[in-house]
Amino acid sequence: MKKYSWNKLACMALFFSSTVFAGEDYQLPIAGGYTFSVISPNIVLAVGKEQKCTITNLKSTPGADPRLPLRLSNDEEYIILSEHDYISKNALKDCINQVKASSINSLLFDINKNKGLILSADIFSTSPDGYLADLYDTKLKKSIFQAKGFFNKRVSVEKQLANVFTLTSNGIISKDGRYISVNGDPDCTGDSYPGVYDIKIGKQINSSVMGELDSDALDLACKKLFK
Repeated sequence: MKKYSWNKLACMALFFSSTVFAGEDYQLPIAGGYTFSVISPNIVLAVGKEQKCTITNLKSTPGADPRLPLRLSNDEEYIILSEHDYISKNALKDCINQVKASSINSLLFDINKNKGLILSADIFSTSPDGYLADLYDTKLKKSIFQAKGFFNKRVSVEKQLANVFTLTSNGIISKDGRYISVNGDPDCTGDSYPGVYDIKIGKQINSSVMGELDSDALDLACKKLFK
C-alpha cells in the first residue's frame, strides 16, 4: 500500500466522510475510546486518545451490511470491523502505524478467544434469502456443531433447505464459550429460530430446560447466559 502522512490520511478521511462514506464514523467502548473512520472500502482509520492506526486489507466495507455493524465481540477481545473482517483488541493497542485485518469468507457473527470459536453464516438459498450457521473451532480447524439452522455436509440439500433461517442480526457466543444465539438477541421462548443452544450438550435451550418461569423471568435468565 502506498504510504501517506497522518495529515494526508486525515484529509482523505475528511474527504471520504463528506462524500461516498458520509456518516460512517463509529465509536466503541474499548480502552482508549477509539473512533473508527472509513477511508476507503478496505481501509479504516482507528483514532484513540494518544494513538492512530490504519487498518488495511479488509474484504468488506464497514457498514455495508446494516445487519452486521462494526462492533465488539461478545467477549470484548475483538473488534469486528465488517461482515467478514476483524482485529484483536490487543493488536489494535499494539499498533504503531498500520496493521492488517484478519478475515473469513463467511458472514462473521462473533468470535470467542478463550475457546477459539467463530460463529458465522452463509447464504444457502435465495428468493427469499435463507442462511445456515456454522460454529468453527480454530484450534481443531473444523466445524464442531450440527443442529437445525446449521450447515451439515452430511445432510441432503433438500433437508438443509428446510432448515434455513432469515438473517436479521449477528449471532453471539456467550463469554464462557458454552452457549450460542444465532439470532443475536438471546431468546429461549421457542419462538426464535434457530434459537439458543448449549454447545456442551448439543441441545436447544428453551422454557422446558430453563424451568417453569414466566416470560419476563425466562427472558432475563436467557440473556444472563451471555453476560
